[in-house]
Amino acid sequence: MRILVVEDDSVGRKVLRLFLQPYGTVLTASRADDGIGAFFAAYHERDPFQLVFLDIGLPDRDGIEVLAELRQFEKAMHYNSPTHVIMLTGDSSAANMNQSRNLGALKYLLKPVIESELLDQLQSIGLI
Repeated sequence: MRILVVEDDSVGRKVLRLFLQPYGTVLTASRADDGIGAFFAAYHERDPFQLVFLDIGLPDRDGIEVLAELRQFEKAMHYNSPTHVIMLTGDSSAANMNQSRNLGALKYLLKPVIESELLDQLQSIGLI
């Protein structure tokens, strides 16, 4: 499985990479635009990501805006099924959760991410 982690916190990126490496190839990005670029490039290289972890509170762009852009790209490229997206945040606001779900995010994890919770989420969507 190919996994993209878009998280501005370096410790958070390292922890997620450590948790996820047993399940696939993990690429990380610290900025929204780098994550979007990696997502688009993977599609054009015919090796798309199966799973994206996306921080809602990125410094350069809102993660919900990024998710909307990824979904627009998938629609334009006629994806057969949308990429699995799990949102990351330190804020459990209902508004953010609802917006993320409306854009097709499958899950929502609070930071700091706990490995057992992460694995439970992946099992619940059938990725491990």
